[in-house]
This record gives sequence, C-alpha cells and structure tokens, in this order.
Amino acid sequence: MGSLLRSVSGVRWREQRGATGAGAGGIPPLLSRIAYGDEDTARIAVDDLGDAICVLGFVVGEVTAPTVPFLLELAGSPQVACKADLLDLLGSIYRTDQWHSAAAPTRDRTHDTS
Repeated sequence: MGSLLRSVSGVRWREQRGATGAGAGGIPPLLSRIAYGDEDTARIAVDDLGDAICVLGFVVGEVTAPTVPFLLELAGSPQVACKADLLDLLGSIYRTDQWHSAAAPTRDRTHDTS
C-alpha cells in the first residue's frame, strides 16, 4: 500500500466485525482511497469508513480499535487531503460510550504474530 499504511496487511481484517456487524474486509481499500485518492475520493472513503467503524457517530465495533492507528497515521500525513474529516471521525470514535471497552480486548488479537 505504499509508505503509508505499511502495516495494514498485518491486521486480521476478515476476522473482525464492523460496527454494523458486517465483515471488515473492506477496510483496507477504504484506507488506501483516503491515503492516495483525490480530495473527493478521500472524503467519500472517510464517510464510508465512518459507516463501517462508527455508525451514527456513536456505535463502534471490534474493528474500530485496529483502524484507529491508521486513521492517526493518515491524519498526520502531509499528502492526505481530508484531515479535518479524519479528525472528526476520530473525535466521534473517542466520544462513544463503548470506545474504551471495545479497544481493550482487540489490542492483542488483531495483528498476526507469525
């Protein structure tokens, strides 16, 4: 995926569930569109990603926690066009009631150990 998002392939995306209960296999392509797409493409991808990891701005799923480091990476990258949208999404995630309980159990089982 380029210099950005280098460790995306280390996450077991297909074993995770999004905030709607759907599989999370579509998360890496959305992250890539945010990283490398033009402004319109990136904004649409942020909206779609928000629907997958923070539904209605306040419901998170198990895939939310492993996605947050990539959102932070993208928000800190000079080439990403939609930083404000990313920061809004991160703020919504942080304000959810279940964020802290959702983040703790996924920390150890989201990355490959091989």
